[in-house]
Amino acid sequence: MVVEHKISIGCVKWFGGFNRNTNKENNFGFIEDYTGRDVYLNQRDWKAQTKPLETEIVIYYLTNDTVKIRATEATRITVASLKELLEILELFSDARSKLISRISTECYRKTIDAVSKRIKSTSVREVREIFENFDIKDSLYEVLETKSDWSKNQPILKDAGVLEGFLEKQSKDAAAEAQKQRIKKNIRSQLENTFEFASENIKCIGDANHVDAEKIRQEWLRQFFDNQGHDHLSDEQLAAIGDCSAHTLLAARAGSGKTTVIKHKVDFLIDHLSYKPSEIMALAFNSDAAGKIRRDLQTEFKHLSFTNARTFHSLAYQIARPKEELLFDAGSGSNAKQSQLIQDLIREEANPAFRQMLYAYFRQELEELKDTDSLLSKKDFYDLQRSRTQETLKGDAVKSSGEKWIADFLFEHGIRYVYERPWFIDGDEEKARYRPDFSLAVWGRSPDIVIEHWGIDESDTERETPPHWRKTAGEYLLEMKKKRCYWKDWNIKKGDKPVIFLETSIVDMKNGRAQFEQHLHKLLEAAGVDLRRLPEATIVDKVVNRHITKFANMCLQFVSRSKKQRLTSVDIARRINEFSFDSSKEEIFNMLALKIYRRYELELAKRCQIDFDDLINRSVETICKSNDAILVKDGPDSELDLRNVRWLLIDEYQDFSKSFFCIISALYEHGCTFKLFCVGDDWQAINGFAGSDLKFFRKFSDYFPDAKELTLQNNYRSQSNVVTQGNAFMNKAGGAPSLAKANITP
Repeated sequence: MVVEHKISIGCVKWFGGFNRNTNKENNFGFIEDYTGRDVYLNQRDWKAQTKPLETEIVIYYLTNDTVKIRATEATRITVASLKELLEILELFSDARSKLISRISTECYRKTIDAVSKRIKSTSVREVREIFENFDIKDSLYEVLETKSDWSKNQPILKDAGVLEGFLEKQSKDAAAEAQKQRIKKNIRSQLENTFEFASENIKCIGDANHVDAEKIRQEWLRQFFDNQGHDHLSDEQLAAIGDCSAHTLLAARAGSGKTTVIKHKVDFLIDHLSYKPSEIMALAFNSDAAGKIRRDLQTEFKHLSFTNARTFHSLAYQIARPKEELLFDAGSGSNAKQSQLIQDLIREEANPAFRQMLYAYFRQELEELKDTDSLLSKKDFYDLQRSRTQETLKGDAVKSSGEKWIADFLFEHGIRYVYERPWFIDGDEEKARYRPDFSLAVWGRSPDIVIEHWGIDESDTERETPPHWRKTAGEYLLEMKKKRCYWKDWNIKKGDKPVIFLETSIVDMKNGRAQFEQHLHKLLEAAGVDLRRLPEATIVDKVVNRHITKFANMCLQFVSRSKKQRLTSVDIARRINEFSFDSSKEEIFNMLALKIYRRYELELAKRCQIDFDDLINRSVETICKSNDAILVKDGPDSELDLRNVRWLLIDEYQDFSKSFFCIISALYEHGCTFKLFCVGDDWQAINGFAGSDLKFFRKFSDYFPDAKELTLQNNYRSQSNVVTQGNAFMNKAGGAPSLAKANITP
């Protein structure tokens, strides 16, 4: 069976030849089809009746049978009709990518000659149709571009008379391409010679000439750092290192190599942009981080004269140069001088009224969390509720307000107890640990009373467990039943060591703490416990002694945050009087902390001391009042005028606070013109207790105009499952997610 296909085009590969077996010339040949197939061609189907050149273009009808694919009615292109010519040109256009490399100069010349003669014999309208419908212009132009000896064909094409438009287009395109190459060369030259100031200029040049200047810039950076032996740097890191904007924020996720960027940027500024080491300052939030940046630049990058990596507090000290002694915690124990002072002030302030307020503060339970439109998803909110605890007077962390009431009652009555003491229970052929809420040792050293506090109301037929619990009401009721059975079995099996089992529940809490304590009092009394509440003064002393260290830390944070907001104790007192507190616990703390703040201010003045927060504020005042140079030490025997600093790099910018912003702002107002490059991760903000404020990160452009924001998303430290979980947890915090790249070296 023969199937006929549409007209096709090809190039004769071989025809004829001598067959030694028959002692005759072969009468068949092959055409290489534009698809790359070999098509059998019998000589009797060859209408020209002459041996074709091996390179001649032919058209034919393609058929096949069970034996081979064959070409019939194969003819030279020169005898094609106009209709056939249009079909040929269409096919030629489709097949050009495969044919161009195999068409010889002679074959090409003949093809062009045939096309040009045919076009000459048609009307202008038909010529236009050929050009528009079959995209001949682009097809022939591509052929010209790909032929290595196309220049030899140029006279032939000109003689054809119809390809002037093609040549004109080629000339224009060549000129445009030459112009683009000149523009690209100009951009590279500017990057090489004036990199810092070229960025805006090359963008304008690129936009005007349809050239991607940013791509050229990135390629130049890649080549520059590869030549320096730093081919491990990612495209993100290169973009950050090469950025020369006036104010830049680099939002860098964990493990993305942000410290690497800072060090390479300093090296780039010194080595390529010819800045002096003294014109660059790197600021960190602790001395270890600042020291590492300084050491790495001296050892890894051989910038031995670079010493200008310091902390904000070190910078502030050099600016303010206070005469007072600096008070701070240099560690724990005897080195925590600031914390120790706060504790001493609490003890001195601890008159009966103050101590009673302190006792009331720790006796007050935390308010229940409310599910607001916070940063937390439902899942994260429930996780927080599960992990949130109430602190008892004894110092235990318990899971609910009911448990806190029980623990505080036992503490106030001097009853020894252990919270969630492990007991062993047999079940499902294995021993598991059972931890009742409270195990009391009333009459001896071993527990003799156990109290369980149930979190549901058994009498409520429509009861449901809170949404953050991991069990249903039915599962919880089954657990209650098992625990009750456990103590019945215990007293049967171990009658010589009986344990009294007592129960309370949320039902007993409905009328408040006082009535709940009365109910608990009755239960314990009925069990034979002789209940005598400790004297009030004894309870207060025990609570104060147990919690003074923790309360001192809370007061120190209160004082520090107040000073970072540049608020004195007088300012805080005014705000407290005008503020409506959500809970009595919150109000009590603020009143107590204010008392300590007042004493703290007086004591520092008496001792002629200042703390770190005073130091920061003093440095701002010094800058604002100065009409001269602001000098800081830059080595043992040299000083640096901050007005000569051209670049200021800040690490861990998520810990930035209002006080630090005031220093930067004051320096700008004083005449400093440094460029600001800040690196941080708002997902790692952990110093909110110390006064840091994420608004300076998330609204960077509000505080520093004409700002540019970049990202480092690739995490080279953690495996993909860790990165995925971290992204999911921080999803509602906003910002670009981290991308796992742990198998790639940054």
